[in-house]
Amino acid sequence: MVEFRFLRWLDPEKRWALFLIVDTGQQMVVPRSRLIPHPLCQYELEAQGIRDPNRIAEICAERNSLFGIPIFRHYLHLIKKGDYMAMDAEEWEKTYYFPPHVDFSKVRDLILQGWDIDEAIAECSSW
Repeated sequence: MVEFRFLRWLDPEKRWALFLIVDTGQQMVVPRSRLIPHPLCQYELEAQGIRDPNRIAEICAERNSLFGIPIFRHYLHLIKKGDYMAMDAEEWEKTYYFPPHVDFSKVRDLILQGWDIDEAIAECSSW
């Protein structure tokens, strides 16, 4: 199992997060769209009245309380490319902010069913 640890945000808009790959000591750039919160962190923040999915994703990322499959898929993608610090045009497309009414529970369910992460987010969002 690969362990990832949040280090810091790379830009003021918090579109890119820098993570440490604990086993290797390498650093990895992760777009915001891969920061799906762990259910426990999400529910705790919602109980505190925080409803903005982008704020929830930020706080949970900073706490290292994330649903790990999206980050692991991104990690495998970067292994294939051979560049953990990649921020190329393809990755920039994934830096969108979460829609205001994304249902993270449904997103997680679809990801577990094998859906593409971007497609799962689009499917579970109401604009």
